[in-house]
Parts: sequence; structure tokens; C-alpha cells
Amino acid sequence: MTLPDECPKYRVRLFLSVDLCNSTAFKSTKQPHEWVSVFRDFYLEFTEKFRQKHLKLVEEGKPELRVLKAKKPLLWKTVGDEILFANRVDSCFEVYLLVRAFRDALHEYGNALALDSKRKKLGVKGNGWIASFPYPNVAMHIPEAGAETSEDLSNTERLEASADENPHLHEFLGKGLDYGFRIGKNSSEDFFSVSPALANILARAGVNEDYNQLGVQLVVRPPIQLKGVLDGQAYPVIGIPIDRNEEWEKLRQVQEKLLGGDQSNKQDLRNYFRSFIELHQIEEPILKVRPDGEELSPPEYYLSKFVPNWEGAAKEVSDQTSMINDAEADQNGENPDDSSINRILKSFEPKK
Repeated sequence: MTLPDECPKYRVRLFLSVDLCNSTAFKSTKQPHEWVSVFRDFYLEFTEKFRQKHLKLVEEGKPELRVLKAKKPLLWKTVGDEILFANRVDSCFEVYLLVRAFRDALHEYGNALALDSKRKKLGVKGNGWIASFPYPNVAMHIPEAGAETSEDLSNTERLEASADENPHLHEFLGKGLDYGFRIGKNSSEDFFSVSPALANILARAGVNEDYNQLGVQLVVRPPIQLKGVLDGQAYPVIGIPIDRNEEWEKLRQVQEKLLGGDQSNKQDLRNYFRSFIELHQIEEPILKVRPDGEELSPPEYYLSKFVPNWEGAAKEVSDQTSMINDAEADQNGENPDDSSINRILKSFEPKK
């Protein structure tokens, strides 16, 4: 049994997912040796495209963004025809850059597929969400077969820091992840779906003249029911349009106008997202605006629920470790000190 590490600090992670559309039909018409290279190229090419777009935005942006150059998109895992990225984000600016770069990569890679005679039946669609850690969501190290567990507390700062740097070695679990994956059903080649909490952060850029150049267009469609989400209540369908070109963008805008979907007022969008989050008590991650901004206090649920519970569990582990060490010392003929004896005796006292 090992002594507990320090309590994990509050942090926020952004999750972005890209799917290769129509891949099942594509594979069914070809032999494995004909399509396996397409998937391998997708994993490599899209990841590189995403990182290139991110670097370009950082280098062409204001000087204050240069500190984000090293915080490139990180691969979490690939699952069949899907690539998932997971990045710890400490500011809204980081979110803006990653989402814009991802949007640009979806647009450019989708157009490249359409122009490729061998892959023109394929497309890409994106999904994004944001979640708080270490509570109410958790990171978990993926153990190797036969390996012994090295931590007696399942959640430590050392584990979370490792997940920040190497998400591909970890799994992320919790309601925030469940909801994020569920909203992926709303995505399509021309609609990059995002969660309400992520949309709220993105909308913040749209209403601030100082950094609205980092904003993206957001579109709200009629709410739908998602299995296992908000107890079956209607959930908003929110996304970023991915228009193939200006002609397709004009068509979408006319269609939205005809359907009564005037969403040009960015403050209305911001108010809608905030109200929805508050009324449904949805987890709202806390982020400072700028990379060099003042650190904000963690949310109350982290301070009042997670930290006391973690400290209590850590004390139990520490006490058990000391008792085991004392017992081993006694077996080896060593005399445990008075404080150890008192601690052992105290552990048997009835709790008041």
C-alpha cells in the first residue's frame, strides 16, 4: 500500500471527435486490401491537418496567443472510423483556437475527399464537448494485463497530470462524457455538433469586440430527446455549420430565414445557452478568458464535495499504510514508536 499523492487540482478538458462518414458502405464494395490504406491515411492526414490549422491560427493571431503554440491537439484514441482528441484547456482562448482549427480541418479535409476519385463517397463529421475533472468526471489509467495497481486512491494529481500529457494512456469516464458521445448523433458533414456548455464558451467570443475574431458561427436547431440525457427532456441541437463553399453557405442562410431561424443576434444565443445550463443544472466548466488571465476559484461542487471526500479517503489510506508498516516492523523485531502505538489504539476507539 502506497501513501496518497496530493489532491488532484480542478481542470477542464475539451473533447473533439471526427467520424469518417459512409465508411460501412465504402468497405462493403471493396476488398480489405483496397480500403485499409484509406483508414490509415485518415488517421494520419486528419490529425496532421488539425495540428497544422491550430499552429497557423496561433502564429497568425495576437502575440498573447503565442504561449499556446506548444499546446497542440492531442490524440486520445481511434475507434474504427472515429478519431478522438482530448486536451486540457485552461482558458477560453485555448477552446476558441482548438475548435476553430478543428472546424477548418473538417472543412478542408471534407473538400479533399470530395475531389478524390477514390474517396469521393466518403466524408467527415465532427462533434465536440467539454467536461470538468476530477469531479464529476474522472480520468483512469489504463492498466496493462497482469500489472499491479500502483495507487490506493483511484484519483490523484499525478494521475491527472499524466492524463493531461498522455491522454492515449488513459480513459475518461462520467456523465459529461456520456452526454458528449450522445450528442454526436446530431452531427453530419455540414453540421459540427457541440454541447450546450461548449457552445456557451464559444458564444462568449461572439459578444466581445476584443476577441470576437476568435469566434465561430453557432446554429440552434429544434430540441430533441436523447436517450439517457436529462431524463428524456428535450435537448438542444447546437452546432457549427460546415459549408462546402460560399454558394452552399448562401443556400443554408436562405433556408434558415425561410424556416424562421434568424440567429444573427449573438447575445440572444449567449443568453439561451446560459439559461438552459442554469435551469437544467448542467455542469458548467470554469475557465479564465485569456491564457495570461487571473486564475479563477474552482467551482463550489469541487470545493465542497470532492476535496473533503478525497481528503477523508486519503487519511484512511495513510492510516492503513502506517498500521501495515508498524505490523511489518513488529514482525521483524523492531519496536514501533509511541505515536504509532497510539494511532493503532485510537483506530479501535468507538466513533462518536
